[in-house]
Amino acid sequence: MKNFHFHDLYEIYFSLSSGVKCFINDRVYTVEKGDIFLFSPSDFHKIVVPDNTHYERYFMLFTPDFIRPLCTNRTNLLKCFEGR
Repeated sequence: MKNFHFHDLYEIYFSLSSGVKCFINDRVYTVEKGDIFLFSPSDFHKIVVPDNTHYERYFMLFTPDFIRPLCTNRTNLLKCFEGR
């Protein structure tokens, strides 16, 4: 990903590789195998993979409407994406 981007969806990103950089808004993270990132729709982000680096990850994109029916008065499953 050469450019920052965002989407209208929430994203859960799980890294299977180490040594890449994750840029989120104004911060930079060195990604290690097993790291999890949670992106809200307003997060500008990109992943930079060095040349000759093996890169694998899982990611899931979903709308808030997909999760809201699973929430209760005691459990807001979207809270971890909001208000950081």
